[in-house]
Amino acid sequence: MVQTEKKYWAGQLSLDLLFEGSKSEAFYPVLHCEDGTNYRVYLKGLSSLNKDMLNHFMGQQVLILGDADNLRGHWRLVVDTTEPDFLTESSAITPNSPLAQPTIPGTSSE
Repeated sequence: MVQTEKKYWAGQLSLDLLFEGSKSEAFYPVLHCEDGTNYRVYLKGLSSLNKDMLNHFMGQQVLILGDADNLRGHWRLVVDTTEPDFLTESSAITPNSPLAQPTIPGTSSE
């Protein structure tokens, strides 16, 4: 099993039709990052409250705290909804916030 660390991922959140033609075909939340990578967002510990809250952020630039993996050839972000600040609108971040320096796919923090 590959160990990953939680990072903040920046991008635009939308609801996209995925897995067309399969039994899994449905609309899923997807984070579209600036580097062109799209991540299906999987909310671990999902409740109807969290799902409704996620809908509030559709079409907005957001930061999502999660672990990325490439499950069966499809990138996804696994998000623990019990974490504080697991989802933040980008414009709500102040310069002094610890979220002001997110990890963005394709870049290095070193």
